[in-house]
Amino acid sequence: MAFAGLAGAPACEYESGLSCLHVAKNGPEVLLVSDGTIQAAEWASAAEPKAAAGELVLPYTQWLWNRLDHDLGPAPSVLFVGGGGYTLPTELLVSRPKARATAVEIDPLVTHVVQDNLPRAGQMIARTGYDAGTEAATGRLGLVHADGRVYLNETERRFDAAVMDAFSSGSVPAHLVTIETFERLRGIVDGPVYVNLIDKPDGPLARGVHAILRELYPHVETIRGPISDRGRGNMLLAASRTPLTALDSLPEDYQYTQLSDARAFTDDRGWVGHR
Repeated sequence: MAFAGLAGAPACEYESGLSCLHVAKNGPEVLLVSDGTIQAAEWASAAEPKAAAGELVLPYTQWLWNRLDHDLGPAPSVLFVGGGGYTLPTELLVSRPKARATAVEIDPLVTHVVQDNLPRAGQMIARTGYDAGTEAATGRLGLVHADGRVYLNETERRFDAAVMDAFSSGSVPAHLVTIETFERLRGIVDGPVYVNLIDKPDGPLARGVHAILRELYPHVETIRGPISDRGRGNMLLAASRTPLTALDSLPEDYQYTQLSDARAFTDDRGWVGHR
């Protein structure tokens, strides 16, 4: 979802060498905007009826959470590559008191802005977050400020599930969508893997990642969200060693979709970005 910016605001409200961030209010919502794209959103108040009903603001996060909630047991350890607004780690830890999450976010500024501006995730980080790169586990939310691929290559931990939701300027870093990346992921994740992409319907990024998952997992499903005026939308994939039983419902305007065959991206022949 594109964001036009704030009238009279500087080019970036918060800036690092990796991110250009704004925080904006949209009615009952607080939005985290990165490089002109909405990266995360929360209800500004827990008293908002939809918040009280457990509904997440962004439909793609609602589908990912519904899938996680449906697929996982009571005490999973889940890896999130791409911390963003920490929406899904927060939902996991709130709903499952025995769960643990590790969130890999390359830019520490994103984490700091979330702590200061997104109330629910900020409270979770303050309450149970710890630096998983340097500290022993002192909480339930491990924070790793590193490149996702570097973390995958170096970690000795194992996980019950993983969510790949890392973005840079509205697209996915090419080195995170290769078969070598997902082979390593499969080696340390015992359960399902979930992926969020932004692409055209049957676009090259979605087809390339779908081809990777089909090579590595016997069960893959793909969901497509509504398409923007730029011709792109959220493409959501779930992959598992065991059958993925159907959810009771999908977010509004989301639907199951089929993707054409394609070549799986590799480290030497990878994704080249939206043109």
